[in-house]
Amino acid sequence: MGKIYSTKIETKIGGLVLIAEEDGLIKIELNGLLPEGTEGNSVTKIAETQMKEYFLGKRKEFSVPFKLEGRDFIKKVLLSVMEIPYGTTVSYGYIANRVKKNAQRAVGQSLSANPIPIIIPCHRVIRADSTLGGFGWGSRIKEFLIRLETENL
Repeated sequence: MGKIYSTKIETKIGGLVLIAEEDGLIKIELNGLLPEGTEGNSVTKIAETQMKEYFLGKRKEFSVPFKLEGRDFIKKVLLSVMEIPYGTTVSYGYIANRVKKNAQRAVGQSLSANPIPIIIPCHRVIRADSTLGGFGWGSRIKEFLIRLETENL
């Protein structure tokens, strides 16, 4: 791991800490603390601008560079989620069928490991019965993000 850069922004869901390395965003924390002795860089600046636009309903896709670490299955799940269009939702089963048949539970576990929520829009994945399902930042925030997107289509 290289040098860490970070910045904190206030949003409609609370303070978000954007954490990056030189060449990509690696983590977004809700109500997190800035790592001591860090400052922002060009990646955190791009992420800050794009996140602010998103919460204003003006950004529907992100182009901030990011880096994913971890198992190939988790990366496949997260990259598959990136293909879900703004303002729409799909089921865990839909993602499982794209990545590995009958792996809904593994998809849910992979989404819970998403280090870059919103930019990798795991909030767009819901249960087959149209209930929300889990979300690392809680169901109220998941519901808020889905509503924000559907209202700004």
